[in-house]
Amino acid sequence: FDPHYNALLNQALHETTTREKSRIDSLTRHETQNYTTVDEYRHALSRERRHSTTMALELAHYKFATRYTSCNIHSAAEINEEARINHLIKNIDTMKRDMNEDRCRVVMELEREEERIING
Repeated sequence: FDPHYNALLNQALHETTTREKSRIDSLTRHETQNYTTVDEYRHALSRERRHSTTMALELAHYKFATRYTSCNIHSAAEINEEARINHLIKNIDTMKRDMNEDRCRVVMELEREEERIING
């Protein structure tokens, strides 16, 4: 993670809170000065409900995108790790086979030497 993650997050949260407070204050001033009927307030309430719904949908979108991206990242990491382990196992098997071939060759050379000594 970015070492400045918490500071950047707090700054973004503070800016959002400030912006929302300013928006609410502006709407409250406008409503206080211009609204005189219940229908006008109902219309304002309806507008705020739409705004709230939009924010909830956006939040759901971001949560899904974050979860989906996180799963993809972890899945890719697991695939890479498994491939790396399989490659290491293959290398170890190759080394074992090569060692066995070398041992066989050494044993055969020793047997030839022994035959030369005996026959020689």
